[in-house]
Amino acid sequence: LFVHPNQSGGGHLTLSGTALYYYPSYLNHACRPNVARYSIGDVMFFVTNQNILKGEELCISYIEAEILCESSQVRSKLIDM
Repeated sequence: LFVHPNQSGGGHLTLSGTALYYYPSYLNHACRPNVARYSIGDVMFFVTNQNILKGEELCISYIEAEILCESSQVRSKLIDM
């Protein structure tokens, strides 16, 4: 579920859409992810954003990329909504 946060109102402003992707659900969250996700229509794809060593866990961000620039307090608040 992707939403645009309404930080001044303390909640979600608008709903962008929903999707369920089987294989991406296996990826864990990291505040500094080593994989970026992109969507074009109903196709989602992933690109590493750094060198990945064999056996290293692949992690994405569960929140939108622009929110990753916020402080850890703001990010935690948004994840807990």
